[in-house]
Amino acid sequence: MKLGEAMEALERLGSEEMAASMRKHGVGAPLHGVRHGDLDALAKELGTDQALASRLWATGHHDARMLATRIADARALSSADLDRWARDLDSYVLTDAFVKTVARSRHARAKMKKWTRRKSEWVGRAGWRLLAHLAMSDGAIGDDALDAWLASIVSRIHDAKNRQRDAMLDAVAAIGLRGGRLEAEALRAVELIGPVEVDHGPTRCRTTDPAKMIAAAKARRARRG
Repeated sequence: MKLGEAMEALERLGSEEMAASMRKHGVGAPLHGVRHGDLDALAKELGTDQALASRLWATGHHDARMLATRIADARALSSADLDRWARDLDSYVLTDAFVKTVARSRHARAKMKKWTRRKSEWVGRAGWRLLAHLAMSDGAIGDDALDAWLASIVSRIHDAKNRQRDAMLDAVAAIGLRGGRLEAEALRAVELIGPVEVDHGPTRCRTTDPAKMIAAAKARRARRG
């Protein structure tokens, strides 16, 4: 499929109702308002196509960039490509979709370390969301390294940008979900951090509560036996 055809497909799939909802979630770029399920279906039809993904991303259009994250060849994206895309991030919605692509790349750990040091709200969020993804991957990061990341979050979270803070809480929860000693360390981190304020705008979204997430996961595991 060519770029023009892809953009036409996105326009057909969009709705003003969804576009209005996405604007409430901080999306300011041009958009048609395509639902995630429809993006998934279109991405399945297209398959992996890095050339088209690059063209879609270059449009600056929100739905096009969301589709780009789904059809990008994560293995083909260079370190420079990922940094360039990261600089274009402009909402938590796009950032979180982008992170799923980065997590599949060979540069994931390097970008996590680099981006968590960034002051940019969205690049920084990408780094902390990557940490959450990698913490949930068996063997991706060792327990001792995750101890250090918990300490970093405790010391930095209250000075972090708004949408970095909830990503950091997601990372605490992900680390705790590893279970064992890390669960106890994550819960201790939650106590040390205390209340965290995150402005979710005019939405019904709630700030992550790592302790509740960990407890719910333990309950589900217990029910499964």
